[in-house]
Amino acid sequence: MISEKFPTIEAVGTLEAVLNAVSPAITGSVAVEQEEILSKQSRNVAGSSYYEYELLTPFAAYGIHNLASVTTTQNYVMIATAAASEKQWESSQQVMYSISNLRPLSKLFLT
Repeated sequence: MISEKFPTIEAVGTLEAVLNAVSPAITGSVAVEQEEILSKQSRNVAGSSYYEYELLTPFAAYGIHNLASVTTTQNYVMIATAAASEKQWESSQQVMYSISNLRPLSKLFLT
């Protein structure tokens, strides 16, 4: 439980802890294994922190390729994901990277 009001993503947890908690929501099925993490990073954009992940998850319900961005706004954790099968990834990889780099997530969902 987080005691502070309007916590940052860092207050919620580390890159690893947050991924462990939300990975079933990203994949649509299973928790992510360490070897399925292609990249992870923390980024600050206009005063908001984001945790970003690129995953290669062969047993995921939503697709083998997953991009996810996680942040907080007010008292909510916001998750934006994009997933693709191997065939979809070949033709849409650049579009998915562009979508995953849209900021700020919190403005898309809550005002």
